[in-house]
Amino acid sequence: MKMPVIGVVVFLASAAHGAEQKIQCPVRYPVQSVKLAEVPKGWDGKGKVGANLLLSGGGVFTGSDEDRAELMGGASIKTKEGHEVTYPLTVGEKWFFCNYGGGGIELLHRIAASATQCVVKTKRVKPGENPDVSISCK
Repeated sequence: MKMPVIGVVVFLASAAHGAEQKIQCPVRYPVQSVKLAEVPKGWDGKGKVGANLLLSGGGVFTGSDEDRAELMGGASIKTKEGHEVTYPLTVGEKWFFCNYGGGGIELLHRIAASATQCVVKTKRVKPGENPDVSISCK
């Protein structure tokens, strides 16, 4: 009777190991989260971030945030909705990043250590539509 229970536990563990990880970039980075440390020397005013920062892109890097290597990925494939880039992943820390405000602000999300490949999807949007960047990793 113990044998079937062990079989079920092993099956569940292997199914969880192969799970797909999906991450969606938030459309905006909230301004209240952005703080400017100081203004340039000689300025007597203050720095200000004018509005919620819109999503402008995303990508993948490995390593730590301080010592990282941004991955270039495979060929960019045009799709009906926009384009996709496949990133083969190796050892080390793996991160997905979302760029805001033209790339000056980044939001980072750790990719599962077991992931060996990720696909970043960027949907083409019309003026006035919200940008859309997501990643799917296996």
